Amino acid sequence: MKVLTKKWLRDYELNAIVGALSPFTDEKMPFVFTNGGTNIIAKKDLHTVKTNFNLSDKENEINFCMIPNTFAYYGDYLKNANEPEYRSIEADFLSQYVNRLRVISFLPEDILKLIKDKRMLALGYAEEKVKKMILDYVGNKVSNAVEIFENSISATIENSQELTATEQIEINRYYSDITELFEENTILKTEIDGSDLRLITELDKVIVLCGAKELEMEEEIKNSYIKAYEIYKSGKDYELHLLLKNVDENLVDNFFYVTYQFNDLKFA
Repeated sequence: MKVLTKKWLRDYELNAIVGALSPFTDEKMPFVFTNGGTNIIAKKDLHTVKTNFNLSDKENEINFCMIPNTFAYYGDYLKNANEPEYRSIEADFLSQYVNRLRVISFLPEDILKLIKDKRMLALGYAEEKVKKMILDYVGNKVSNAVEIFENSISATIENSQELTATEQIEINRYYSDITELFEENTILKTEIDGSDLRLITELDKVIVLCGAKELEMEEEIKNSYIKAYEIYKSGKDYELHLLLKNVDENLVDNFFYVTYQFNDLKFA
């Protein structure tokens, strides 16, 4: 990748923290403490409930705080889905949670040391002073990363004007532009057809790279999600740069590069 690199992605993904601390909804949910550990919560945010029922002292008291409801669930789960996070609501939650923790680790040390419990931050809670410091830090980084992404997409569309895929789109109006071949898509497998490389994707799209030559492959491409993509002219040929994602057994996202040289691109 020339522009949408792993370094760029670290800033782009900081938006996950913005989403956790500035949720898309005002809905809140209780986080309950049953065995201590309340020192990680500001006193003004901690609530204690004491009852006098025919229960033990332990069962007659509970502590809780209200945290933003910051998790957006896919909803339509399939046990055999290609993406493991879409196989169950438990996997969906775990994927969002562990990857927020991963992104939190990108914060500078002077901020990290002020966070009393990074697990609570991943759930959407931070004391107001720390919350403001985090949002001030990530705000410009995220906005700059988004601008870089948008400029790169525009460049990819411009660089693709003479490709067969663009002509197919203009004639048949399958898609609005070439980016729809790649965005929010998963490469299930590849096939060699003479000098052509066929990328078989999840969304019923077969991307054909004519006269393809592999320039870089950090990991196996099978069942990898397209996180970012770039198309460049390279003399008489072109280059397709892919930033791909796979998921480990703990549902932690892993990113890697694949680059192809080709002389034309079309879809079947």
